[in-house]
Amino acid sequence: MKVLILLVFCIIPLASVGLGVKERDFTIHVATWNVNGRKPSCISKLLGQNSVDNDKLPDMVIIGLQEVTTSPVQALSNFIAGERWSKAIKDNLGGKYKKIESVALLGMILNVFLKSDSAWALEDAEVEREMTGLAGLYGNKGGVFMKFKLHGQKFCIVNAHFHAHDEGLSYRIQDYKEVNNGREEFCYVSSDYIFWLGDLNFRIQEKDEYSAQKIYRMIQDKQLAALYQQDQLKIAKDSGKIFRGYQEASIKFAPTFKLVVDSGTYNLIRRPSWTDRVLYKSETQKTITTEVYESLESCTGSDHYPVLARYQIKVNDGKK
Repeated sequence: MKVLILLVFCIIPLASVGLGVKERDFTIHVATWNVNGRKPSCISKLLGQNSVDNDKLPDMVIIGLQEVTTSPVQALSNFIAGERWSKAIKDNLGGKYKKIESVALLGMILNVFLKSDSAWALEDAEVEREMTGLAGLYGNKGGVFMKFKLHGQKFCIVNAHFHAHDEGLSYRIQDYKEVNNGREEFCYVSSDYIFWLGDLNFRIQEKDEYSAQKIYRMIQDKQLAALYQQDQLKIAKDSGKIFRGYQEASIKFAPTFKLVVDSGTYNLIRRPSWTDRVLYKSETQKTITTEVYESLESCTGSDHYPVLARYQIKVNDGKK
């Protein structure tokens, strides 16, 4: 009888703890855009604020921008007086969201917002930077990082901008290695969720038959799957050189660079390419489900299209 009573008193507290934990779906909206130094535009679309029903809005919004400015003087002014894109983003999200943190490195900015009803579950937000441009002295290329715990799970976010131009593949791979080393040092505990976004600048393979005009014809003829086989990021990732263990949803949208600003047509002075990407990974075997991976072709204010992704994960929603 004494053993039975002891078991009852042990089981009841455990059952009470279990009753307080409720698993639910949690949606994460990710956007990356090289804004080419232009003024804020397309803000609501960029942030996934496409519904008046709060329940249909994403639980988290991750927004990474590149080339907000390319001027060190303007970057200093932004630091002192505030930066117009971040202000426009915060104004749009209003009281529905709490900003987790923001971090900038010259023209790169990463802002992460969380729905107010999950703010109680946020812990330990930190940021860091890794410069690669001009031997790490100028900060025109590299990455910015953010890490935090939410609902007891560890998140690591990267917004990166790698070297440009067709002949820059080896520099892009080196950029990845340097930024990833910085990320691993910063997010040194295994992350449940990693999201890596940015203007990674990978191009179509440098082959004579893939001229700007040939690529443009393939886009017009909807031969995107064949063109994607020549994507430098895909080839380097498949060979194990970069992004080991990361996933990227199927690309079904046209290349996002290079555009004639304010027109949405390709500027064939450069070969069209999928420069703007979002990849993800769990180092603890958590499930990440992709719901959306697309470009915003209605947003023509830059020489890049924005790229959006939407993911679903599970969180335990038992309050402390």
